[in-house]
Amino acid sequence: MAWWFGSKNQFALRDSKTHEAVDDLLATLQLPRLMADDQIAISELVRIAIMAIDISEVWEAIQADGWSDEDLARLQAACQKPQFLQAMMHALEGERIFADTGYDLFRKSNDETSKALEWEFTFAGEEDRRGGMSKFLEKQIYCRIWRFAWSYQDQQQNLEHLQRLVEAARKAGKEKCYVGVLPDIEKSMLEIEKRNWYDRLRFGLSHSGVSLSRTIARAMLVETERSQLVCAIALKHYFLHYKKFPASLDQLAPEFLSAVPTDYMDGKPMKYHLNSNGSFTLYSVGQNGIDEGGDTTPLKDAKNANHLWWRKDMVWPAAAAPAEVSAWQEESAKNN
Repeated sequence: MAWWFGSKNQFALRDSKTHEAVDDLLATLQLPRLMADDQIAISELVRIAIMAIDISEVWEAIQADGWSDEDLARLQAACQKPQFLQAMMHALEGERIFADTGYDLFRKSNDETSKALEWEFTFAGEEDRRGGMSKFLEKQIYCRIWRFAWSYQDQQQNLEHLQRLVEAARKAGKEKCYVGVLPDIEKSMLEIEKRNWYDRLRFGLSHSGVSLSRTIARAMLVETERSQLVCAIALKHYFLHYKKFPASLDQLAPEFLSAVPTDYMDGKPMKYHLNSNGSFTLYSVGQNGIDEGGDTTPLKDAKNANHLWWRKDMVWPAAAAPAEVSAWQEESAKNN
């Protein structure tokens, strides 16, 4: 549905109907609210994925001309509403409850245990966890041994891990600083990933904690992107009034912002500087937590050098210059 609203929005922008486009953008920005009360991690990850689409659509929209004060104000207010970090904290609390009650079911049912462990084996990689064990031996021998001998140990390990994640999420919500909670998250992940073969067998249902460990980072990254989006809309609003961009983000308050939004990577205000050609650089310190002035050089350990988050600083994308557009069109024509 987010893509559908996005396509509809693009048609409106093509026809210079920005007032109509903002209605579509407001509709798609409401979509993450549909699962806000689920309080489970998978729903929060879906909400984050929808917001990522929304941010892309709004970025494209605000490159257009013809925006009014009223429409920009409505769009900015809508972008300020979604909250992901607090929601992820509640989701992890829900996962902890779900895990605790689930073990009682597993101890009563070999079939339910087999289903749960099958998912864990698939998630972790069959050869890594099964060690060549057949499905028959897994269900009729391993599951019964696990239920009798290891289920309480697994439950304790899983709940201790989830509790550490809940505490990390609470700390992240309070400090709004990714680099401040990263050591706690990494420690928790390493404890799971470095288990020996015996621990991998007896802690059969605890491996999903690695995936849950990443949810806090996902929430903080999207909160940072949302902060950038709010700044970008306010900058567009400022430019509409003064025909230039401000020297600092502080100049946006209180006329266009109540306060400069937070960079959730370091817990400080979002970063910005005015360029010599009158354009601006809006950026976060990125995953390394170091302010390098808006440096887009890929990190040494970058898994994807083209991804904005695998750069030294996470820089809000600028629209292509006319010369860049012409060069791209010429190259495209040659390839076709």
